[in-house]
Parts: sequence; C-alpha cells; structure tokens
Amino acid sequence: MELIPCPQCNTLVKSVRIKKHFKKVHLNLTYEQASTILNVLNLNMSHEEWKNAKTTNRKGKTHKNLLNEHESNLYWLSNEKKIINNQCFLFENEFNTFKDVLYFELAEVKFDRLQLQIRAFEKESCENERLTNKGRFKLDKVKHRKLSALKAKLNSFKQSTLDKKSFIQETCTTAYITWDDITFDRNKIRISPNKVFVQPLEIPGSIKVFNEIKVDYFKRKFKKNVYKIVVYKGIVMEELSNGPSQIRMLISEHVADMERKKNKDNIQKEFSNQEFTGAQFLNKVSKLAVKNEYLTIPAKLIKKSDKIFGLLENNKGQEEEALLFCYYFNEYQLLLWENINPNRAAYLFVFKKVNETGLTRLKSIIQSNIDYKRYNLFMGTDVNKSFNLDCLDYYQLNHFDIQEYSKKLTIILNEYER
Repeated sequence: MELIPCPQCNTLVKSVRIKKHFKKVHLNLTYEQASTILNVLNLNMSHEEWKNAKTTNRKGKTHKNLLNEHESNLYWLSNEKKIINNQCFLFENEFNTFKDVLYFELAEVKFDRLQLQIRAFEKESCENERLTNKGRFKLDKVKHRKLSALKAKLNSFKQSTLDKKSFIQETCTTAYITWDDITFDRNKIRISPNKVFVQPLEIPGSIKVFNEIKVDYFKRKFKKNVYKIVVYKGIVMEELSNGPSQIRMLISEHVADMERKKNKDNIQKEFSNQEFTGAQFLNKVSKLAVKNEYLTIPAKLIKKSDKIFGLLENNKGQEEEALLFCYYFNEYQLLLWENINPNRAAYLFVFKKVNETGLTRLKSIIQSNIDYKRYNLFMGTDVNKSFNLDCLDYYQLNHFDIQEYSKKLTIILNEYER
C-alpha cells in the first residue's frame, strides 16, 4: 500500500489513513486549515466530522487525566494512612508500658504525657498538597476513629485503676512493727508471722559481718521505734512503706561501725586533706574501687573542671575516709558526700551557683563530731535549721544496689545540668 508524506508534518502515512492521521495528530489546526490541506490530496472532510474528532479526542484525554488523578490520590492517601497507623502503634506501645500498674500514681506521669501527645497529633493537619479534598476527608475519618479508640482505652484505664490510697485500703495490709518483731537471717531480716505474713527483706552489706550482728542491740537502742510496712500479696511495697528503708539504714550504719573497728587502715594518708580536679582523680579511682565500688559511679560523671576533696569524716568520735565530689553547672553547684566505707549512705546537696560558704560549711559538718548527723539526714531533717547549711535541697543515695545508685545519681545531675 502506498505511503505518502503528510503535508503538515512530513510523516509517511498510508494513503488510506491520511485523513485519520489528521484527526489524531493535527487537531490543533482549525477546520479551514485542515480542509485546505486535505483538498490538495483530493480528500474531503465536513465541518461536523472535524468537530466530532476534536470532541472525541478531548474526552479521551480528560478520562485519562481523571484516572491518573484518582490513582495518585489513592497512593498518597495510602501513604498518609501508614503515617497515622505508625503513630498510633507507638501510642499503643507506650500505653502497654503502664496499663498493668498496681495503682494509678505509678503511671500518672506517663499517662499525662501520652494524653498530651495524642491531643497534639489530633490537632495536626495533613500538609500533603497532592491529596484531594475527598482524600483529606477520608484521612480525617481514619485518624479520628483510631485516636478515639486510644482515648477510650486511656479513659477506661483511669476509671478502672485504683488510686494509691484506695489500693492500700482495699488490697493491702498495713502493719506497724518494732524490733521485737524482727529476726536476722543470712543478709535478710524476717518479720514475725504473728504480726504479718511477708517475705524476708534483703539487707545489703558483708554477710560475714552481718551474721555477727545481734538483734538485741537494736532492741535496746531503738526499742521505741515503730516502722510502717505495706504488704501486697506477701511482698512489702517499699515505695509505700518507710519502715524497710529506715531499718536498712540503721543496720547498714551499724555494719559500717563494726567494719571500721576491724579495718583502721583505710587509705587516709593518700587521700585525706587533698584536693583533686576531675582529671587528676580519674587516675586514682581504681584504688578506691577496691574499698567501695560505688565510688566509680560519681567518678565517671565528673568533668575535668570539677573538683574532689579528700576529708576525714568524724563519725561518733571515730575518723573515716570521706570524699566530697563537687559538680559545677551554670546555675547550680552540687556536692556529693561519699564515704570509703560502702555501708555508709551518700548525700547529695544542691546549692545555687558556686557557693564557697556552703562548701566550707559542709566540710566542717563532715569533719565535726556532730551527734547523729547521718541519722538526722536520713530522717529528712531541715538542713538549713539543723546544720545552718544554706542549700536548696538534698538527696540520699543508698548503697543497696549499684545500678539503682547509678541511675538515681545520673538523673539528679542531668536535672540540674539543664
């Protein structure tokens, strides 16, 4: 079949298809232009035929564009749904971390934070300009449904979970014990079942020394003391009971006194009455760790510009090696009072900015024979009144568990470093 060049674009086209070629390729021409060219080839085309060709082509393009737009909308709608699903999955995981707590106050901080995060996400609008209004409407419905389900779970949790007071009253046993109710076991204390049925409480420290302790000593010295314990399913709830920590503290201090009498050769000559920078002290901390591994924790947290003072602590007329770690921040100065004896608790004092007066006064307190200074700090005394120490706050850090000690010290330092 003969091929002829198109008069308009010179494309070789079969002679019988030249008219169709014009209808498909050259619709940008007017009817007059197209008919004039076709007449040269002895081809006729009516005005109606040309008009219909243009209309048909336009509809085809419109339909194709609509299909592309629909597919694009579905694609971006799917992407935005994934974002919503992922965020709701994270919310769900956070909820699962506290949904099984025994009482509401244990989860209160996480609960409030999660509520704020959900509200903030709920207010966020989709900024994807590729979505149509219909797509946005569908997306809002998905988001509303999922967040409503999450909020319903949170409300149900809050309504069904007891608060601390109700938890103690409805599910726990509260008992008040004295030293007459206590017996000693290997690094544990047992409470008389006649008072309350409860598992033994573990006591840190040297087992060998602990086994030499006699409960009669505490009965004589602290016979008037009464300790509160809250028991849930045979276990002491220590976060609800002040008794266990008070008992541990008294035992720990007594163990420290006994070990001091046996070991009078601490390392006083090397560290007493000396001042170190953070950089200098890091080279010596390995020697201290032999006596008290807890000292490696504050040593790792000091900066090169911080200071450490070696002191002789006067404890009931007896001298012990102590260390004072000085952490300097922009607005605060934190002083950590530690002892070489691992059975002694540590105390962390917070001062506003660099306070040389406070530092001098704390050194004096450590070195002076002040009656019951450690016991008063343990009982939560007002240090401003009792010790004339102008500090903002203070914290006790027990040497019961090195991981807990490290976690607590790190959290406190980070809080004041901000």
